[in-house]
Amino acid sequence: MSEPAKRYYKTFSDNMHLQSENARLKAEVERLSNTSTNADRFLISGLEQDVAILKAEVERLTSDLQMEKENEDRLVRLHQDARNEVKRLTKAGDLMASSIQFNEEMAKDYNGPTIVHQSVQRWNAAKEGKQSE
Repeated sequence: MSEPAKRYYKTFSDNMHLQSENARLKAEVERLSNTSTNADRFLISGLEQDVAILKAEVERLTSDLQMEKENEDRLVRLHQDARNEVKRLTKAGDLMASSIQFNEEMAKDYNGPTIVHQSVQRWNAAKEGKQSE
């Protein structure tokens, strides 16, 4: 066989081998692409489930936070109402003590022990947070 014929067959053989290798590599790329796509789908599915769980948790926590805020607002209002009532009652008690003292001044001619003065002392002690005796 002549030298050009040998080169032709060699080139033809190399070309056939390269085409076969190219086909094998294309099949490998296709297989890996499909595998990657399936793996990606699996991962994405898992991530979507995680996102759904986290969204539900955020909604639950947001709801809990809103309830806590409403409870806090309610407690603040109750506390303020109680403070206002304490102020009103303290003012009323002061007026009553003043009235008792006035009445006691009017009754100085009475020659016996009076509980009126003790009541005023107890009131003033209570306002200061002291125990009455």
